Amino acid sequence: MALLNDGKYGHSVIGGILEMSLVRGPLSPDPFADEGEHHFSYALFPHEGTWVSGKVVQAAQAFNASMVVTTGATSATGGGCVSVSGVELGFGALKEAHDRDGFVFRVYEPHGNRGESTLNFDRPVKQAACINLPEDDIEGFVSSGGREVSIHVRPFELVSLLLEF
Repeated sequence: MALLNDGKYGHSVIGGILEMSLVRGPLSPDPFADEGEHHFSYALFPHEGTWVSGKVVQAAQAFNASMVVTTGATSATGGGCVSVSGVELGFGALKEAHDRDGFVFRVYEPHGNRGESTLNFDRPVKQAACINLPEDDIEGFVSSGGREVSIHVRPFELVSLLLEF
């Protein structure tokens, strides 16, 4: 059983009792933090096997994903703009780069695995490079060609890429 939620960080399981903290009551730096009206979303997700084989990360991502409505043609396979092969990755973010052309694409390794992942985009990738969170260029293994970008990931690593299409 997994407890899915919309961003709460306090969980525990003690003696077979599953608990989730909904609000905090800190005195510092803001003694009025978390006061007022709150809205919560949570769900119990029964699954077989471990949290990895039971696909808990995918269920949590789906639970937290807003529905996006678009107009125009969709892909023939019904897929999105990117698919992953190799080491499984979680999606972190996609946004425009803040100080140059291109898009920042963030993924993470959610299961403690190490190895190669290939991102298959729905359009050709002109250039791909590793960047850090402030979007500075860094050394990192990136190989791109056509619609594919291959990266090496370490356990629980967050990878940020600058992509130009």
